Amino acid sequence: MKNITFLTCLLAFFLGISSTQAQSPSSGRTSLTLKNDGRVMEDIGRIQAITFDPDGSLYALEPAGRRLIKINDDGIQLSQTASFGRPTDIVMAGFQIWVTDPMRGQISRFDRRLANLADLRELVSQESRIRLSGVVSAAITSGDVIVMLDSYEQRLYMVNVKGWVIDTIEGFGDLRTPMTTPVRVEVSKSGKIAVADESNGYVYIFDRFGSFLYLINTAQKNSGFNIVGLAWEEDTLWIGNSNGLEVYSEYGSMITSWNHSYFGGPIIDLAIDMDRLAVASDGFIAFYRIVRE
Repeated sequence: MKNITFLTCLLAFFLGISSTQAQSPSSGRTSLTLKNDGRVMEDIGRIQAITFDPDGSLYALEPAGRRLIKINDDGIQLSQTASFGRPTDIVMAGFQIWVTDPMRGQISRFDRRLANLADLRELVSQESRIRLSGVVSAAITSGDVIVMLDSYEQRLYMVNVKGWVIDTIEGFGDLRTPMTTPVRVEVSKSGKIAVADESNGYVYIFDRFGSFLYLINTAQKNSGFNIVGLAWEEDTLWIGNSNGLEVYSEYGSMITSWNHSYFGGPIIDLAIDMDRLAVASDGFIAFYRIVRE
C-alpha cells in the first residue's frame, strides 16, 4: 500500500512526540467506565459539534438557531447568534473559537466572550490561495497547529492561527480502501490523525507525518454510519455515532463500548478534557467522568 507522505519536516516540531505504528492489539489496558456527574443541559436544540475550553467551559454549535453557546458549571453562560450558513465543526485555536462553515466558504472566528472576530475566507500558501468551501472539520494539535479537513479535495491542511498553510497531506485516493466522504478529523497529543468517513464507515488513522497506519471499520458492527463524534484521550480514540460510543486502543483494537441507550439517545458529537466527557445528543448535552480501574 502506498503511504501518504508528509512534504516537510517542519510539522514534526509542531506535532511533538512521534507516534508508534500499530503492529498488534494492545494488552493489559486499564478498563474504562463512565460515571454520570449529574449535569445535563436540556432544551438547547440539536447540537452539531462541541469542544472544551482549557478553562473548563464547553462550547456548543447549534446550527438550526445559528447559535454558538458557552456552557460552564452553572449552565449556559453566553449565547451568540451568528450569520452561519451550514456550520459543521468547532475547535479551540489558541484563544479563539473557529467554526467551519462550508456553505459560506469561510471559518467564522470568535473570542472566548463569543464576540465575532474577522472571518477567515481563504487559506494562504506559498503557491496559491485556497478556498474554504470544502473544509468541513478542524482539529488542534499540541503545538497549536490547526488541522483542516477538505472533504471535496480530500486533503488535510496544516494551518497556523493566522491562516497560513504550513503543509498539506493528500493522496487519500491512493489508499487500498479509498475515502469517499471524509467528514471529521481529530488529532491526538502525540500527533496521530483520525479521519472519519461517513459513507464507508471507516475511520482512517495516520501518523504525524501523514503515513497511513490502520483502519477502524465501524460498519462491521453498526447497521448504519453517520457523521460521528471523534475524540482522543491520550492515544485512545473515542468514536460516537447513532449506535453508541466505542473506545479503541492505540493499535486499533476495541477496549470497550456503550450502547446509545446508555446516553439517552444517539450521539452526535463528543468532547474530552482530562477525565471529563461531554456527549451531545438530540436536544441535550450530558456530562460524565471517565473512571479508570
